[in-house]
Amino acid sequence: YRIAIIVTWFGKLPDYFDAWLLSAEVNKDIDFLIFSDQKIESNSDNIVSTQLSFNDMVQLCKKKMGRKVIFENSYKFCDSRAFFGRIFEEYLVHYDFWAYCDIDLIFGNLRTFLTDELLDTFDRVFQYGHLCLFRNNRIMNYLYDLPGGIYSMKDIFEGKAKTTPEEYWGLNRICEKNNISWYTEVVFADFSPIYPQRLELGHKLENFDEQIFIWKDGHAYQIYRCGDTIKKKEFIYMHWQKKKPII
Repeated sequence: YRIAIIVTWFGKLPDYFDAWLLSAEVNKDIDFLIFSDQKIESNSDNIVSTQLSFNDMVQLCKKKMGRKVIFENSYKFCDSRAFFGRIFEEYLVHYDFWAYCDIDLIFGNLRTFLTDELLDTFDRVFQYGHLCLFRNNRIMNYLYDLPGGIYSMKDIFEGKAKTTPEEYWGLNRICEKNNISWYTEVVFADFSPIYPQRLELGHKLENFDEQIFIWKDGHAYQIYRCGDTIKKKEFIYMHWQKKKPII
């Protein structure tokens, strides 16, 4: 399977971007398509950067969606991610799956988890904005046309409030109501935005009194003490939401 992960970013890149980029570069069998007003430099063939302005991106949305689009800031642009299969269709012609992701994370070995067997079985993989994959076909690219989402297209593309249609009240609800084959296991380390070095409790991942999280040789691990034994658990990525790690 050929997979493309799409990133959009407008404005100054955060200090941790180089860590995200390195973790993307080592996943050689997945392409990362970056659309940004910043100059992204990489010597890795799987990093494909397109430089354009925020207004250029809004105009592309208008053209591909065939509707009025009012985005006043780049954060609101995240609401368009559910429609990337349509907006970037010319860039995705040769891919079997497309995805979007955040950059406040570091990838482990993606294909350790995104196996051919899993991709054979599911049309959508994961359920959050930090990483979500879709089979590149008409049904999945027009998923929001199916019943279930609570936000109108006007809310999404013209409203001032960020609606997050790619998560629970949008695509997740649509998948549930329309029996979309969908993989929802939590195989990522989502850190608590409040407590340091602790996993988010809502995902029912186990924390330990003594634990650290490391990235090494392209893999992301939780290392922890269990009795007199040091153990490790591998994750597909580590997401440090609402934090600014020192790299």
